[in-house]
Amino acid sequence: MQTTKMATMKRCLGVLALALTAAGSVRADTFAYVLTQGGQFGTIDLDTGVFTQVRAIGRSFKGLGVAGGYLYTSEGSVLWELNPANGNLRKVGGLTYLGSSYSGALGSGEGGSLILLHDQDVFYVDRSTGTLTKDIYNSAPPSGSISACSTNGEYTPGNRLAVYYTVGDLVYVPAVNGVDGDPPIGNLGFRATALMGAEPNIANGLYAVSSAAPYPIYIFDIITKVTTFVANPSGNPPPMSAFAGLAPSVSPSITPAHPEFAPQNVGTASQPMTVRLANHGFTAMTISDIRTSGDFAQTNLCGLDLEPNTSCTISVTFTPTQKGNRTGTLTVREGAGGSPHTTNLFGTGE
Repeated sequence: MQTTKMATMKRCLGVLALALTAAGSVRADTFAYVLTQGGQFGTIDLDTGVFTQVRAIGRSFKGLGVAGGYLYTSEGSVLWELNPANGNLRKVGGLTYLGSSYSGALGSGEGGSLILLHDQDVFYVDRSTGTLTKDIYNSAPPSGSISACSTNGEYTPGNRLAVYYTVGDLVYVPAVNGVDGDPPIGNLGFRATALMGAEPNIANGLYAVSSAAPYPIYIFDIITKVTTFVANPSGNPPPMSAFAGLAPSVSPSITPAHPEFAPQNVGTASQPMTVRLANHGFTAMTISDIRTSGDFAQTNLCGLDLEPNTSCTISVTFTPTQKGNRTGTLTVREGAGGSPHTTNLFGTGE
């Protein structure tokens, strides 16, 4: 049984946490990264099921995990880094533990780390080399082929309850101390090809994709054990083989995070400092207002809409009105979750 389980674990599908407002209901901009069995990489709107292709990779990668701003997937026992903006791939190295090769489900750990679930053993993954460090050891998994795997929230050392997988229609967590025959925590009512977890402090849901056409998306509540239909995929994707994380339609960033000016004479303007506003999402970002406060002023070339995967410049100047430490803010209002986005500005008058 153990040998069979290790072989079938190669089909496990990795994921990252996705935030929900409540079990069975999704928040705004609920897009997830997805790999399909046909080798397509893209996003899927979990409210409507609409699939948008980013790139046709054309290879059979298994699993998705997210750490450090990148996606990670595996081909056999080889770890690959996947750029979420364009689908470009970079080979990292072999997934190895004590000289042996491993494959399994990738997920998210605490602090942006990456974990691998193999045969119910949980490993930390070195994202720069693929080297594995074992955290949980379980010697006796239940019999049957694992069809989908997930982490539910950020995995912390020894936290087996943050990891979920399916055997047939049944949902399990890793066994306690390797005890065989641990009971399942619930029944999906169908065989899943992919799972994606929700952060447990926000909701108790797992997204699951049925292996039967038209491959509908469901939410399984791990507390009530109720499975709720969400949507049928559209946009003609092949069966999905992996979910990963939140892919917001609009995702702004401001860099540098906390601009600081050199000391400036009172009443005189500094040279402009360039601040960059970027949209890392998948749709255009509508900008309604950009403004500063305190002894700071700005001009910008951002316009009304910022296209996905592009950026614009904001020129900020500092004119101290008195000596000493001076602070202000740069605030951007746009059509994104968490708007307005504000960064602190610092300078010294002399």
